[in-house]
Amino acid sequence: MEPIISDRGTLYICDGYLFTIQQTKNRVRYARCTNRRCRSRTAFLPSGAYSIKPTPHNHPADEVAVEVLHFKTELKKMVVNDRRPLKQVFDCVSQRYPRAAKRVGYATLRATLYRYRRLQPPLPHSLLQFAAMLESEEWAHLGMTLAAEDDGETVVRDVTDEELDD
Repeated sequence: MEPIISDRGTLYICDGYLFTIQQTKNRVRYARCTNRRCRSRTAFLPSGAYSIKPTPHNHPADEVAVEVLHFKTELKKMVVNDRRPLKQVFDCVSQRYPRAAKRVGYATLRATLYRYRRLQPPLPHSLLQFAAMLESEEWAHLGMTLAAEDDGETVVRDVTDEELDD
């Protein structure tokens, strides 16, 4: 079982089918098919080995759905780290996943990609840009913190401008 982390949690791929965790008991994870009309179930250990083989599905495996998940995951990572225009990043990733790109399309993902890019601060090219970014109101929540040990306990606190001037 190969795990894929998505916006809605972790999905597991098994023989081209997607499973989601239904419950966990005694470190055994019980999973069901993500297709609501399918009654296929399985159970597996934390190591990934099956404790129960999957029951038969009532639908064919959808390889493109698995490819779409890989496509979206890689696309979101690229959008955060790559500063090219979103369409160029989409085209670059879609070359590796052409069937997924055809099924989903740029227009469908555009708003999601912009949201992911806005959540991340711009990549600074120098230490001066980084300092200016920390001073701006938009990214003030990143702040500066100091960590120190006091009697074996780690203490973390914010540093204000007044303390930096002293």
